Amino acid sequence: MASYIDLNAVRAGLAEDPKDYRFCGYGEAVAGNRWSRKGLAMALGEGAVDWRRVSRAYRQILYVRGEKTEKRQGISQRKVRQVVEKGGRLSPAELMQCRVRYLSDGAVLGTRSFVEEIFEKHRDQFGLKRKSGARPMKFGDWGGLCTMRDLKLQVILKNL
Repeated sequence: MASYIDLNAVRAGLAEDPKDYRFCGYGEAVAGNRWSRKGLAMALGEGAVDWRRVSRAYRQILYVRGEKTEKRQGISQRKVRQVVEKGGRLSPAELMQCRVRYLSDGAVLGTRSFVEEIFEKHRDQFGLKRKSGARPMKFGDWGGLCTMRDLKLQVILKNL
């Protein structure tokens, strides 16, 4: 049922890849929503959420079930093969694209030293208790990228 719903946007021609449609469970999960991730883990029969494993397995399921047929719109055979060959992994660039709203909510994005430098220049805009500016990004392997604010998923959900 979950894959059927997550593929609706692809079949309707609203998105080429289910991860790009943020108004479905899979799009939300890839963007970092922990409840969506738990839901997909449950749909796969996983007890504990190992998001890396769940995301790869579910992405492959989506692509195989979403393949274009004579009777319905869907994902090309070439793209299905590519996703299956990659084991369902998203590249860092694809992950970054899915998190654009998350990143822009962070006000500043960069290395720890860059974010600290910006923080010091604008120190007067933060409370006295705040000792540092850089906050490590969560919900993915971001190669040490930091943001100015400690981003929590609730911040994003309230803005939807």
